[in-house]
Amino acid sequence: MAITWEYDKATRRGALSGTLDGDDDLGLVFADLSGDVVVDIHGITRITSAGARSWTAAMRCIEGNATLVLERCSVAVVCHLAINPLFRGSAVIRSVEVPHRCPSCDGAEDVEMVLPVPLPIPSVRTCGFCGAQTAPDVDETSYFEGLTSSQEASRTRDQTAGAP
Repeated sequence: MAITWEYDKATRRGALSGTLDGDDDLGLVFADLSGDVVVDIHGITRITSAGARSWTAAMRCIEGNATLVLERCSVAVVCHLAINPLFRGSAVIRSVEVPHRCPSCDGAEDVEMVLPVPLPIPSVRTCGFCGAQTAPDVDETSYFEGLTSSQEASRTRDQTAGAP
């Protein structure tokens, strides 16, 4: 298995890490889920086209049984959300990792940002390596493009059910 799934049934929280490459049947991984399940996916480092198809098929399989609330979406996941609207399925995106780069030491860090993210992103982060102020290392408009409908769905859901 190229992907690792850890799930705590009591807290309804899981974590995925590794490479989505299509070798894993994510439908089986998610088969027993129901209700809202929070999934941390910052550990997904790479997604192949076969992996994207596998993920999309799994999203269709769980629809109606479970809703994934995705936290800390890795850069790889955010990129796929931007290019394939079916990739999100019925999942709610709670937060994403945004790459930041330090102009002083060229250090790179991914910073979790809760949606909706105000644009332009305020540069209020300090570099974990040298302490200088960092800046987002993405085109902010296109980076968040695939998240727009999820942000709207999340706001509507939070207003009607109370934020988890």
